[in-house]
Amino acid sequence: MNSPKYLLTPAALSLAMLFPSLSHAADDRQQFTILSENFNHIAQLRNWTTVNNSNPPGQTWFQGNPGIFAAAAGAPSSYIAANFLSAANGHGWIDNWLITPQISLFGPSMLSLFVRGDPAPGLRDTLEIRFSAEAASTDTSNFSTLVSTFGGLTAFPSTWEQLSV
Repeated sequence: MNSPKYLLTPAALSLAMLFPSLSHAADDRQQFTILSENFNHIAQLRNWTTVNNSNPPGQTWFQGNPGIFAAAAGAPSSYIAANFLSAANGHGWIDNWLITPQISLFGPSMLSLFVRGDPAPGLRDTLEIRFSAEAASTDTSNFSTLVSTFGGLTAFPSTWEQLSV
């Protein structure tokens, strides 16, 4: 039997995210969605975990703010966000994690999400998609498999962009 899997997204600086789906393709003809989240009300998220390992720690993930920018779809605040205040007062090392509920992946799977960053100059937003095969773990050290990295030294999108891995 395959073990349950987790996907995780740590963020750096100003990052916002919609998580429309994690899909599994049983074969070439069919695909089904395992997990879909629109982040309408993040206080009501079921089995999602946030872990702020920033130094010094500041804010964790928060409900989207339409005053900064509106969501890609749905209500203007329908996204989850993290920014430079993940480190106290915006100064320090950012290591802010958003961990999905436990899911089982069998065979080829695809993660699709919408991301955008703050277009302010000087911000080098980074998003890492990481994977853990440890059952029911929210220990960030278990997420040792790096699936993909977005941003960092390359430009992070300043408008909503769909990413798939």
